[in-house]
Amino acid sequence: MLKFFLKTALAICVASMDINAGSQVAVASPERLAGKMTVFGPLLGDSWICYVRTPRIGRHQAEYFRSTTSFNVVAGNVLHEHSAEPHAEGDDYYGYDQNTYWHTNIDSRGSYFFESSSDGRHFSGYFLSDLTRVRLKVASYFQTVTPTRFDSSLLAEGGMLKIPVTSSCTRH
Repeated sequence: MLKFFLKTALAICVASMDINAGSQVAVASPERLAGKMTVFGPLLGDSWICYVRTPRIGRHQAEYFRSTTSFNVVAGNVLHEHSAEPHAEGDDYYGYDQNTYWHTNIDSRGSYFFESSSDGRHFSGYFLSDLTRVRLKVASYFQTVTPTRFDSSLLAEGGMLKIPVTSSCTRH
């Protein structure tokens, strides 16, 4: 989805290590989201194919590429998203706590951001990218969310720099 700008990873345990035996023990995760998190329910299920458009940034050319994205529920009624694109992979987590939705992400290039939202569709926060090396304001928006399609956009900006990213995803 928005893997070009990925947010700070949240330490969510879905497995624990049995130190004595040296083996990993899986922790059961729910299959559905509950309460205020049901707004993200249509994203669960089969994986998604996304087409992402990014602008030229400095010496990095504009890109239009395909990514694969999947969603699952993890402990704490949190939505986990994993995306893989040609140049990076990343993980997002979406949650709800104290009347606020939150969204965090990190990617394999070291970019991250954290956002919050009152409605679960319009998010805003801060972003640090491997490309810009500066902290930027970020706003992302789910334009369409259905069981067969979701579209999203992101705008990171700071000073004279504005970086719009769009993605359109359909079921795989």
